[in-house]
Amino acid sequence: DELPVYQDKQRDLKNLADVVGPIRIMIIGQTSSGKSSLTNAVLEEFRAEAGLVPTTTEERVYKFSVAEGFDTHIIDTPGIAAAPGELNNALDRLTKADLVIWVMRANQPARNIDQALFDRFESFFEEYPQRQRPAVLVAATHIDRIASFADADEEKLAEVTTPLANACRKVVRYDGFCPLALSNPEQGLAGFRTALAEYYERAINTRLNRLRTNKSSLFDSASKELSSLKAGTMAAVKLMVQNQKGS
Repeated sequence: DELPVYQDKQRDLKNLADVVGPIRIMIIGQTSSGKSSLTNAVLEEFRAEAGLVPTTTEERVYKFSVAEGFDTHIIDTPGIAAAPGELNNALDRLTKADLVIWVMRANQPARNIDQALFDRFESFFEEYPQRQRPAVLVAATHIDRIASFADADEEKLAEVTTPLANACRKVVRYDGFCPLALSNPEQGLAGFRTALAEYYERAINTRLNRLRTNKSSLFDSASKELSSLKAGTMAAVKLMVQNQKGS
């Protein structure tokens, strides 16, 4: 009588759903774009060092809560650089993200680095169509450095910054856009938090897709390794048989 119960239990254990968390929210951008300042603003406490000189030399992970029941990690990353090796490192980080916060200074004179990395980012997901691309939310910081945006009313902030949104879209084809000023007085932070919550469900789906496709990749890799090992074993057996016949 216990045997069918045991079989059902083993079958269910084998097919248990993957644990979802943690949802990985990756903050990326050029040096001094405001990544660490944005991290502090999201966490609502000063935990990430920020400044005009590069302060983040490696990934910094901060636990955060967006939705009840899900672990969330906010990941502050080093500033992206133009060197091919650095772009490859940044791309590797992006492919392991569930939601991307792409930080761009409103008064940034050059955005070629951002465009080069985003082109690689899109090419990766075109090459692997089974992978779901994480949503990209552009956070345009330092809008207070541009006179026409500095005193914009919160309710009209999106409308006033439309030219900036269009300029950023030519570089990074984002899913969402949030203009921000992180110094006193702050601008746009409430809208950014709302956007973060709106894209969170997609981030969960992106993570589940990543877990599933990674599992498939591991299975394919193991199958190839097993086939290679099997072929090598058969070759060794044949050689042994031939040697025995020769002797």
